[in-house]
Amino acid sequence: MVTAEFHEVLTVALVAGANNEIIRPDTFGTSITALSDGYDLFKCVRFSFRIFALTTSAIAGVVSSVPNTLPTTIATVSELLDSVYHLGPQQTGWSEWVRVNGSVLAGPYPWYHTRAGTFLETESVPATLVLAGSSTNTVVVEVRGTFTFKDPLPTSSTPSALLLRARAKQEEEQAALVKRKAELLKVLSYTPPVVGPAGGVSFP
Repeated sequence: MVTAEFHEVLTVALVAGANNEIIRPDTFGTSITALSDGYDLFKCVRFSFRIFALTTSAIAGVVSSVPNTLPTTIATVSELLDSVYHLGPQQTGWSEWVRVNGSVLAGPYPWYHTRAGTFLETESVPATLVLAGSSTNTVVVEVRGTFTFKDPLPTSSTPSALLLRARAKQEEEQAALVKRKAELLKVLSYTPPVVGPAGGVSFP
């Protein structure tokens, strides 16, 4: 197993008063994403965050996994035990740090897949960072944490390698379609020769 720490500062614009960031390696910077590419499974063993609301008050919290209905208001996010509120411009500094409880980070499975979109969403997302406030608010979130990875992948089977092969296959299929289309247009635009009154053949 390999353990790696990460640190990231995210600027998140709230849409309709809410937004969220899934807690997975590819959310938090290129270096941790590149490392995760070589492994099949991961889990988040530590996660801490603090926020700074730029325009009006806002709140951030962490909910386990990806529930069918995420909290999207200050009231509902405040019900999360791992949450923190910021007053906006009235509060000159950052909020306090919140260290997320390990049981929340664990989610419903012991390990999670690093390949986003390959499996059910719950199998690749142990927890979700949720933000709520005014629809015009922008929230800066500073996060720190630790991921653990296991089950190294062969070079040909890493998520990035699979993505490159999928793109190459798609390009080949598109090229074949373009070629086939050109062949069909050639057949459809064919004009047969015209036979003249004296048996001569002329071409249009």
